Amino acid sequence: MRTISHFINGQSVTRPGAVTSPVYDPGTGQVQALLEHGDAAILAEAVAAAKAAQPAWAALNPQQRARVLFKYKALIEEHRQEIVHLMSSEHGKLLGDSAGELQRGLDVVEFMCGVPHLQKGEFTQGAGPGVNSYSIREPLGVVAGIPPFNFPGMIPLWMIAPAIAVGNAIILKPSERCPSAALRLVELAHAAGVPPGIVNIVHGAKEVGDLRGGDQLSESASRRQCGYRLHAQRRLGPAFRCRGPGRHGGSQFSFTHTSRLLQPWRLERLGFRRPEPIWRGQHSILHAHQERNPALASQRTCYRPKLHPAQREMKRLA
Repeated sequence: MRTISHFINGQSVTRPGAVTSPVYDPGTGQVQALLEHGDAAILAEAVAAAKAAQPAWAALNPQQRARVLFKYKALIEEHRQEIVHLMSSEHGKLLGDSAGELQRGLDVVEFMCGVPHLQKGEFTQGAGPGVNSYSIREPLGVVAGIPPFNFPGMIPLWMIAPAIAVGNAIILKPSERCPSAALRLVELAHAAGVPPGIVNIVHGAKEVGDLRGGDQLSESASRRQCGYRLHAQRRLGPAFRCRGPGRHGGSQFSFTHTSRLLQPWRLERLGFRRPEPIWRGQHSILHAHQERNPALASQRTCYRPKLHPAQREMKRLA
């Protein structure tokens, strides 16, 4: 029986006696593989590898990272049929649907190949009397992603390509029901020239995504709640919930904190097609994509000098 292991620091990582779960073939109902679940030690190992590798990757000029992305895109296209069959064999969707999904993921990789232009800052001379305004875009460091079950190939690419293009390292926790496509995409990223430790996978179920403790995900966290994805928080700690625009769709957002000031969140509605790189330097705590989701049109963008409801809750819990 095939065993699906973690991928950390450029190599497959397994632990004797680890908890496993079956991965089924929806076409036959038979078990086709066993997935090894991670724990706090495995997650800490992945975070340590990512933190060690990220500074050197971020120090490369954007053109060098873009060359790696061009190679990554070419490798995905070369192995397209293999990835499509992995997606269909574990998820159950038709081969045509899997091919279309993978192409939408490739669109994002292709878009991020233009990162030397996308990563430029802005400068405004004379923004006010004697005032010049400029912006600098910097990578966050180590970020994390939890792709959902329904798009096992597209969403991992939407997370991997923008994150590594701007100099981040990323840790993925794919769905335990269909993990092989994400794992193969990470392997191809390393074959394309992404250094070890920049893209890692820790497998498991909800318990792995909920792991807490110290610096395990010290640079960022990604949590899924009611069809939304929250990216790029700097510190992970005790979680609490803050209601979003429930009047327009009953959604809730799950927040996590340890520091007194929230770092920028990136809110992504599942189904958005235009990628947005994950950068530090954005001052909004919560930014709703109003132009692409009218249901969120009433959601305000809050800035650090003001107290966001999440910050008030953090003070209350302190």
